[in-house]
Amino acid sequence: MDGLLFDCDTLDDGLINASCRTCGNGVTEGPEYCDEAGATAACDVDCTFPACGDGIFNPAAGEECDDGNGIDGDGCDLGCILSGCGNGIIGGADEECDDGNNVDGDGCTLECRCEPGAFLSGCQDPQCPASAEFIQMAAAGPLCSTNADCLAGTCDETLGRCATATTDDLGFSGFIHDVDSNDGSVTRLRLTCPGPGPVCGECIVEGIAPLPRNCRCANDDRKVCDRPLRPDADDCGGAMCECYEGPPSPNSAGNTPVCTVWRHASDVTGTVDVDTGAGIVFKDMRAIVHLGEQLVDPCPRCIGDGTPGDGLRKGKCVGGPSDGMPCDVDAEHTSFPAPGGGGGQSLDCMPSPAKNISADGVVVRAGLTT
Repeated sequence: MDGLLFDCDTLDDGLINASCRTCGNGVTEGPEYCDEAGATAACDVDCTFPACGDGIFNPAAGEECDDGNGIDGDGCDLGCILSGCGNGIIGGADEECDDGNNVDGDGCTLECRCEPGAFLSGCQDPQCPASAEFIQMAAAGPLCSTNADCLAGTCDETLGRCATATTDDLGFSGFIHDVDSNDGSVTRLRLTCPGPGPVCGECIVEGIAPLPRNCRCANDDRKVCDRPLRPDADDCGGAMCECYEGPPSPNSAGNTPVCTVWRHASDVTGTVDVDTGAGIVFKDMRAIVHLGEQLVDPCPRCIGDGTPGDGLRKGKCVGGPSDGMPCDVDAEHTSFPAPGGGGGQSLDCMPSPAKNISADGVVVRAGLTT
């Protein structure tokens, strides 16, 4: 055997010629993450895993666009959705609001302009709507324009009222937990208020208003869905769209590492008085416990994600069934910092079902009173 080239694929000693490895030949080789001979739902044309925000447009993976940044209103919004009124994302100078539908009379017009009395994200009118999203406050006080108007709390400019936030703590800090219900966790509420404003009265809680990334298909927990706690035909093929309080929560007990997933067992109920901040909200959470990966780092981790919580999967899962897959950090647990620094927990990096020691979990009812 002299090692001379016999053809482009093999040397005369039968070994693969590394110089002939080509992205797009349908064979995963060398540094390639995947190779399906073109763009598919599982592989980009450059032989990397699809990730919204990587600058590689892949319609097969559900992308409408991909400009490689996290800026709304520039033609391609977060989530790789084309900019435009009705996509549920406020972007550009022409949009005051965007509730993701084409219906007038619900606070946001067909042209994405605020209707009188609208109490939606982007609309500054503190009047009460017939229905709205609401973030629970511990004490909503008098009308205000600056913090100086408030004896307690701070001036919430969207509400136009003094407010202090409700703590919703499961051990996290920073992005999702241990801050308050304003941080975008799934304890955001939808309300129906008797109105009309400015006196809203006691409003009925119609359910949660989760961030899109907090709801996942029961048959594929990496797939985001948009019909909370209901079967989702479009995203999940008819399977249930399950919603989570946040990413997996690491813990340890008796030198045993555990990783707990908190999932909504049913929709949120209760009442809230928008004028006074008084109210009571009930949520049933299902605690699903898994044996941890290791004592110092019980849950799978997402590393290398430059901007946590931006909806762009630019990190990579370490551990669990999604090991090596792209991810977006949702939160970090102060008691379990990443070994060597960096990374956090993510709903993209779930623990292995094989390590579940609680079957379908234990339902815990939490009552939030303000």
